[in-house]
Amino acid sequence: MLDLQHREKLVEAISFFAGHTRNCGLVKLFKLLYWLDYHNFRETGETVTGLTYQAFPKVPVPESLYNELQRGSGEVAAQFTIKDHERISAEQPPTRTIDDGDDEYAAKQYGLKAAYNRPTQITPRKQYRHQFLTRREQRIADWLAEIFRDATAAQISDVSHQRFGPWHQAMKERGERADIDFMGKLFPIGKGNYLDDEELRQRVAEFKSDLENFA
Repeated sequence: MLDLQHREKLVEAISFFAGHTRNCGLVKLFKLLYWLDYHNFRETGETVTGLTYQAFPKVPVPESLYNELQRGSGEVAAQFTIKDHERISAEQPPTRTIDDGDDEYAAKQYGLKAAYNRPTQITPRKQYRHQFLTRREQRIADWLAEIFRDATAAQISDVSHQRFGPWHQAMKERGERADIDFMGKLFPIGKGNYLDDEELRQRVAEFKSDLENFA
């Protein structure tokens, strides 16, 4: 379960991406949250949302958040109206655990000419307001929204599935649904003030120590 600070930031980040990018279904949202957490971690040693991501075949998935949004109940899900994906053709794609949110991509992937899913629609129940994200976190979120505003979830995959990156390492070394370690090597997109691995390890150790002292 997320603490209050992480939960508030998560809700704000979801609201931001839902309102500032096009066709932001679950898969695209998960990838944007993944990148937000990854880049903040590489700069500070701490994620924005506190989520743990698992290596699903096509996408890094925060499984705890996915389950909550699918149920439509919980403290985060309560902040959003979630309309499930809609099938657009009489030809039905195979059943999948997570809709990929991409029309042309789904059609090609499953050998279909017309059938595809319209992405799940996530609508904040309250108007978005910048309140909890720090300047650094908002800078990263703004940058991601600008880069991926019109991108499909499949197009973002070219970045999130980068060879030797965290997702690739988790899938190769520990298998499907393994937790993704952000310490994994990656050629970053864009320019960030990234810490080297030793500094990151020190920061992570400090955060863990602080949490234990407050427990």
